[in-house]
Amino acid sequence: MVEDDYLPLSGLAHLGYCERRCALIHVNGLFEENELTSEGRLLHESVASPGSRSRDGARVETDVWVRSERLRLVGKTDRIESWEEDGSMRIVPVESKRSKRRSRTGDALQICAQAMALEEMRGVTIPVAEMYYINSKRRATVNLTVTLRDATEAAARRFHELVRLQEVPSPVHDKRCPPCSLRELCLPSVFEQRETIRRYLEDGWRR
Repeated sequence: MVEDDYLPLSGLAHLGYCERRCALIHVNGLFEENELTSEGRLLHESVASPGSRSRDGARVETDVWVRSERLRLVGKTDRIESWEEDGSMRIVPVESKRSKRRSRTGDALQICAQAMALEEMRGVTIPVAEMYYINSKRRATVNLTVTLRDATEAAARRFHELVRLQEVPSPVHDKRCPPCSLRELCLPSVFEQRETIRRYLEDGWRR
């Protein structure tokens, strides 16, 4: 279903976590699983299988393809819940994540993009979405504010820019690095040491 100039919607979650991680995956085609990503994938697969059913007066669709011409993104949403309320259809996309240890910014960008795609496809307005955290079996409401929508559009533009320019940003060694599955491919600590040596030599030359 992915078209030539469309990118995977899930890339916004990577971008929101770290631009370099996003580029390593979507520009260089690199990916490495670790214990956290493997567990997350297996848990995710356990709650997402294609289908549609009724539950407590609502229609529940799972593993649904969505597509946004505005964002030029395409992907799947784990779950769509819809019901009639005050004479109009209420739609809430639900994205499943292993836990809250991931980037909440990235999660919010991803679920907002899913909602914006659904709005285009179904001609509705979606004010809120929900994150379902599998380990705790709890949900968190994400308000799809103007600020978040603007941030999602900006993230989509940046994502397309990275891919179009084949740009891989330099690493930044910080608290995001230890749990990242691409740490051994990214080598942020090695790059940091190299930059420290370079600055030392440049400062010494100026003296």
